[in-house]
Amino acid sequence: MTFFGSWVLAFDTSGHVRRDSDSGVFTLAGVAVPEENARTVRRLTQKRLPEKWGDGGLAGFKAAERIIGQTLGVSVTHITGTSAAGWQAFWDEGQRQAEGLKRVTGQPAHFAGGNLAIRATLFAVSFARAVSLVLSRRGWKAPAPPNRKDTVTFSAIFDTDISDPLTQALFIETLQHSLSAGKFATFANLELNISACFKTEQEEPLLMLADYMAGAFNHAHPAAMLGLPVAPVEEVRKAVQAFTEARGANLRVVDRPFNDIHPLTGMTWES
Repeated sequence: MTFFGSWVLAFDTSGHVRRDSDSGVFTLAGVAVPEENARTVRRLTQKRLPEKWGDGGLAGFKAAERIIGQTLGVSVTHITGTSAAGWQAFWDEGQRQAEGLKRVTGQPAHFAGGNLAIRATLFAVSFARAVSLVLSRRGWKAPAPPNRKDTVTFSAIFDTDISDPLTQALFIETLQHSLSAGKFATFANLELNISACFKTEQEEPLLMLADYMAGAFNHAHPAAMLGLPVAPVEEVRKAVQAFTEARGANLRVVDRPFNDIHPLTGMTWES
C-alpha cells in the first residue's frame, strides 16, 4: 500500500457569479498544504497577510508567494465563457428547479438556484484539480494492485461564498460520495478519505493564500473585465508570470470553458 499523505486544501474564487456576468472570466484557486506543515503555514499567514487581495494588492501577493515557496501546491482554474448562452442556461434551469421544489415542499430550495448551484459546481471542479495536482506530485502513476488499496487523506476548506447551511451540507455529502466512490477512485483502487467544511478567512487563515492566488491570477487573465483593478494590471501580470516560472510543477494553471449542465436538469416536480 502507498500512502500519498495527508493534505489540507484551501479554496477560494475571484470574479462575479450572476446570470448576466460581465467579469469575462471566473477564477478558482486551491492551495495544497501538507498536514504536518499546516500549523506553521497558518501562523505565517496570520503574521504576514493581515488583509485580503482586495486590500493587500501586490505587496500581499508577494508575501503570499514567500509563504507558498517551493513546498505548497497551487491549482488555478480559469472558467471562461461566463457570459455565454451555456452559463445563462445553467442559471435559468436552476431558477426553474428551485421554484419547482418550493412548490412541492413549501420550503425554499436555495441549493438548486443558479447562484449556489454554479458555485457548488465550480468548487467541485477546483477540488478535483487540486487532488489531481497532489497525486501527480506525489508520484501516482497507475492503479494499485487488486489485493490492496493506496490511500490519501484530504481536509478541504472552502470559503463561505456558499453561505446557505443546507447547500453546504449537500455539497459536502455529494463531494465525499462522488470522489470516494467515483470512477477514478474505483479505477485507481484508491481510498480517498475526505473531510470538508466552509469557513471565513478569520476562522481559517489558509484561505488567505487561496484568496491571493485567485485574485491575482484573475487580474492577470487577458479575458478579465476588471472595472477598478486592485493594482496596475501590467504589474500584476509580471508578478504572476514570475510566480508561475518559479513554481514549476507545483503550480498548475488551466483555462476551462464553462460547459456544465445543471445537476437537476430533466427533473420535474409536481405538487
